[in-house]
Amino acid sequence: MEIKKLNLLVVLLTCMASCSNDETVDSNNLQDEGETTTVKFEMNAETRNYSSVLLRSANPPIITKDKFRIMAFKKSPTSEDYFYTQDVPTDQMQCNNNVLSGIARLPIGKYKFVSTYGLVNNSGFTLPTFIPKTSKLNNDLQITHETINGTSVLFLGKEATLNDLQPYTLGLASTTNEPVSMSLSRAVARVDVLFIQAKKTDGNYEEVSDSTDVFGVTQLKGMEMQFTGLNKNVNLLGTKTTTDKASLFNVNFPIPNLENVVTKGTSNEDTKVGTAKFLSYDSIEEKDIKIGSAHVHGAYVLPFENAKTTTKLNLILTNSLGDQRTISVPGNLPLERNKVTLVKIYVLSGTVFNTDVNFNVTVDTVWAEANSVNGEIN
Repeated sequence: MEIKKLNLLVVLLTCMASCSNDETVDSNNLQDEGETTTVKFEMNAETRNYSSVLLRSANPPIITKDKFRIMAFKKSPTSEDYFYTQDVPTDQMQCNNNVLSGIARLPIGKYKFVSTYGLVNNSGFTLPTFIPKTSKLNNDLQITHETINGTSVLFLGKEATLNDLQPYTLGLASTTNEPVSMSLSRAVARVDVLFIQAKKTDGNYEEVSDSTDVFGVTQLKGMEMQFTGLNKNVNLLGTKTTTDKASLFNVNFPIPNLENVVTKGTSNEDTKVGTAKFLSYDSIEEKDIKIGSAHVHGAYVLPFENAKTTTKLNLILTNSLGDQRTISVPGNLPLERNKVTLVKIYVLSGTVFNTDVNFNVTVDTVWAEANSVNGEIN
């Protein structure tokens, strides 16, 4: 183990939003930060080759080290509390196969670490401002979400609570420091829409190809997702910690670059997307969908347990003639971490924009066991 004397220059890191209710502590309560030690870090972002809404037709984006952030919280010598001290420098680290690894030098002490991936400028998700020796590690430090840009995916630690974060004692023993290892997973839900041409017999749906395109000759030229009752904030591990109405928000999301997010079917077989065995929601292809049906890659939002009782969705569809069709999804949307909520719209006659069209809408949460709500729209 290597220990050096350094003159430490504290750098105040600015973030995108301010943090309310930060607790303050006398800076003299934290240990002398002149002595430092080296520690190995390994941050693993489990991606399943996630894809961006705007890049659906291209290769999935590569995990890069510039979007990782590791925040060090140091234990106060006078209490059991941990306070933000600095961001761990990652400039000299390497990122291979979605794993960020390397060596960093920190002041000696007892630490907990919080890592994120994908929280960048204009992402729709915002970290609080962390003030060295002042920002206490607790649920008051929240990631906020009040806009949707359609492309942002964030990864957070998989621990259940902040108390579950592993403490690391660095430089206070004669042995080599234990490596800091964390696994990150997607902390968002995604809401997609699947348009299926079908006929209904005795309550059962049979997929058909009455038309070469479920949107008709006028095509789908615009689609807006109107959400109500979305979750506004989570703690640093992605857990919603408040239940009041002020923690919810409404937003309208016009899907950009529609030509890149709509996948039209080419298969003569029934659509695989939305079936129990289909898991490739990061790489949906034309062959996964029957001719005449279509899939739309939707928005990333923050999940939370009460979404199934608070979150609703309307879809505003526009064709090339400017005609619009509004589809109100019945019930509420289940939104779960690292899962796709798939809204299935069964077009029982004609096309989406026909005035006599009948819809049946189901909502499934896929990638794991499914939750669903059902209803018909006339």
